[in-house]
Amino acid sequence: AQYDLTYYEIESEITSTLKYSQKEVRFKVYIMTQHDEPVLAIMEEHDIMIHELLASIVSDKTEWDWARARPNFRIELAEEFKIVINSILESLTGFGGVEEVGFTAFVVK
Repeated sequence: AQYDLTYYEIESEITSTLKYSQKEVRFKVYIMTQHDEPVLAIMEEHDIMIHELLASIVSDKTEWDWARARPNFRIELAEEFKIVINSILESLTGFGGVEEVGFTAFVVK
């Protein structure tokens, strides 16, 4: 059933420090896909690489990015994550398949 949506959560919490800052961001993400079998298998196999890439994206953000886009920061970050995860999947398999990325936890301190 190609319209069934499947959610996959990257189990470990991701921690990163904002650029030029002592502020730490801790988050957990999930992906949503309609193509569960191939996408979930690849996500599980490459979990660590995806984890590290998402952490590096956050470590390239500054407090200014966070303050300037506060209401939309997580939405924009999730969209950037989706693009990056799809590009990883496409480079590994020729197929993306991630429809949405979201957060199950998100803390800045």
